[in-house]
Amino acid sequence: MKKSGFILIALLSLSVLNAQTFKTNSIKNKNNTDTCYCLMVKGNIEILMRGKKEVEDDIRLKNGDQLTINGRVMRFDGTEVKLKEGECVTINGVILKTKQKH
Repeated sequence: MKKSGFILIALLSLSVLNAQTFKTNSIKNKNNTDTCYCLMVKGNIEILMRGKKEVEDDIRLKNGDQLTINGRVMRFDGTEVKLKEGECVTINGVILKTKQKH
């Protein structure tokens, strides 16, 4: 009886730990998506997106860079980079290049 009680407690503990790990991973994945800004083109209009939402105001990134709604990254050192369609910039100012289609 003691052995089966111990096994039951051990199984319940493992299931609780597994549920907490799943929740933590889901939050991390959500945050990664939400802190990336991507430039999309619809017709002739460039649109800056965060996830599935259109960005309506310029953004100050964590590293001090400024990101405009038309996809220009004004670096803290004064240089400027224009995002191309499909390129993204993280909240830390890292530009993620897209694969070119041939």
